[in-house]
Order: sequence, then C-alpha cells, then structure tokens
Amino acid sequence: MGEAIRVVIIHRKRLLREGLTFALSQQQNISVVGSVAKAGEILGELDGLRPEVILIDFFLPERDGLGEARLIRKASPGVRILRHCLKRPVF
Repeated sequence: MGEAIRVVIIHRKRLLREGLTFALSQQQNISVVGSVAKAGEILGELDGLRPEVILIDFFLPERDGLGEARLIRKASPGVRILRHCLKRPVF
C-alpha cells in the first residue's frame, strides 16, 4: 500500500473537527495532518504539512470559506478542496 492521503480539516465547530479527525484516522490510507478552526491558522503551514486534501467549512467566523479556499488554492495549487456547507448542525 502507498503513502497515506494527507488531510487538513478546517471547521468552526470543535466537535465536528474532532469527530472527522477520529473517523478519518480509522482509515489505513488517510492521515489527518492538521485540524483548525480558522483557515488563516493553516495558511502559513501548508508547505510543512503538505496536505493533498483540505476539508473546509464554508461558514467560517471571520471570513467566508470560499475566500479562504481561494487563498489556499493560491498558496498550494495542487491541493484538493472539499467543502462542507451545511449552515445548521445536523444533530
């Protein structure tokens, strides 16, 4: 089996970040390399973390997730971005 897919989670809700981190860490081919509440917290670390996939909340507190996704794409063009855009919690 090859290297694990490197994932970063950006979500405003700590419980959701921790739940996703736990669920993804149970997979042999996925490694969560970062988990933060604000995209600005991760932008300076993208080179060191080298994520292949970023799961981002589109309703971030300070700035919208779409704007953050654009900044991330500019800083790390090869990264895949998956967005979470549920405005209300599902539980």
